[in-house]
Amino acid sequence: MRVGLARAAFELESVRYAARSLATILAEQHELCYLQPGFDYSTWFERERAADAMVERCDVVVGFVSDPTVALLLAARQRRKLRVPFIVFVLGAFPRGAAGIRQIAADLTTNDTLVVNCAADADLARRFFSNARIALIPFALEDNVYFPVSDHDRFEIRRQLGCNETTPLVLYAGRITVEKNVHSVIRVFAMVQRAWPDCRLILAGPMLDFPFLECGVVPIGYGRTIANVAGAMQVSPSSLQCVGVVPPDRLRALYNAADVVLNLTLNHDENFGFAQVEALACGTPVVGTAWGGLRDTIREGENGLTVSVVVTPLGVKVNWWEAVNNTLLVLAAHRERSGRERVQRSSRRYLRGAYEAELQSLVAAVTAESRAKETPLRTTTFARRYWDTCLSPESPTARYEPGTPSFALYQRLIQSYASTSAASLSVDAQFEEDQVVSLAMPVRHLRGDLLEIDDPLYPFELVLSRQLLRRVSQILIAMNEQPAITVRHLAETCGASSRACWAPLRWMQARGLVLRSAANGSWLDPHVIDNRMSQPLFSKQRVALASTDFLLF
Repeated sequence: MRVGLARAAFELESVRYAARSLATILAEQHELCYLQPGFDYSTWFERERAADAMVERCDVVVGFVSDPTVALLLAARQRRKLRVPFIVFVLGAFPRGAAGIRQIAADLTTNDTLVVNCAADADLARRFFSNARIALIPFALEDNVYFPVSDHDRFEIRRQLGCNETTPLVLYAGRITVEKNVHSVIRVFAMVQRAWPDCRLILAGPMLDFPFLECGVVPIGYGRTIANVAGAMQVSPSSLQCVGVVPPDRLRALYNAADVVLNLTLNHDENFGFAQVEALACGTPVVGTAWGGLRDTIREGENGLTVSVVVTPLGVKVNWWEAVNNTLLVLAAHRERSGRERVQRSSRRYLRGAYEAELQSLVAAVTAESRAKETPLRTTTFARRYWDTCLSPESPTARYEPGTPSFALYQRLIQSYASTSAASLSVDAQFEEDQVVSLAMPVRHLRGDLLEIDDPLYPFELVLSRQLLRRVSQILIAMNEQPAITVRHLAETCGASSRACWAPLRWMQARGLVLRSAANGSWLDPHVIDNRMSQPLFSKQRVALASTDFLLF
């Protein structure tokens, strides 16, 4: 079978790896067809002729939505009136608003297939298109690179890192960007150290100033920000090591040495998450946000624990109180050999053989059905409203303004990516005195009834309800001293009954100022958490003084 492969230069290493893997697997059973050499330097007329020729000689065309040649090849199919099916890997396009898919949607039909890599993306695909053919195929890990090492080798790796057998070692691996929420990894680690003082943290990956344009956030020195956060959280240089980009064999060593991988990502195209699967393949459990692809790869209690993510009017919030407790639980429970073997077994569904079989089966199925009656893709009412409201013809990047229809649509969109654990309590849940209330992010009281939310991803402001102003202010003062606190203790601190705190707490939770968790006998005493978790680190005033490095607009 002749398979046309649209290939472009991709910025992210994870996408480049996926593209290389795709080409290698397809070449094993099919003849691959490419656009002619020199295509990028051709005239527009020559590019159209080359696209026509490629589509005419192919049985199926495979490409990534971020590759601009996919649109050119689809146009060629329309021009030549061919029935060649397309398989389009959408990567993380949907949680970004599917701008790239919008550009080609008019040329896609029900004979084409959109390939997603996690269940959250499959849900989003159905939210945008009512009749699309969707295939959920997780990517494959390099199982010949990531695997467990012997106990002897593991202990030697830890010795080289300056750790003995019992030193708790936490690892973050991946891009170090503001959307990856690595600043929260450091904040959580600082609280883990309160319970386990000799704990160590390693950050492995490139420091990158990728913007979060959707909310107008542009880092201009995220590496300096990470250093500032570590200093403000009193994480000593001896307990935090940034190793930068490391080769695969070195990364395998770090995965094996670590007791837990901690990932609090809120990246909006987290459609799979290679780092988590690589860690699991080495037998290392993961504590990660219940977000996007991580919701599929982390199996609660089997290979790690998830951390609740809540979509609020003040943006997406990670339950850091859960993250602290879950990290401590995994550190204590998953250090024995049998536990590491159980974790490693959970990664087998991401072996290359499974990915290859699903991919080859998909290619065979779409070509066999390419003669079937086809209809254009139908966009949903949500898709049309979202694109008309959040995207402009001048920019493919969505923009969200708090308190406007664009942000309300964003909340509906990103809700498919977020999930909560059994411990997380909704706004409507009954209050009980032993529940734990945690400050979602530090808050600065600017003046009167105006609050500034100290969140680098969602640097919003909030006007307090005048009816609740006095009680909310009291609660914020108390939680600035103790950012995680039981309902009973909070009421005592405010000099009120627990019932008197319910209305202001419910208002604060509904707006995203606080999060609420059920009591858990295996969790920390909230008194262990100190007020470092309530100290502002990213406010506009501090940005102006270059204490942190963000440009907000």
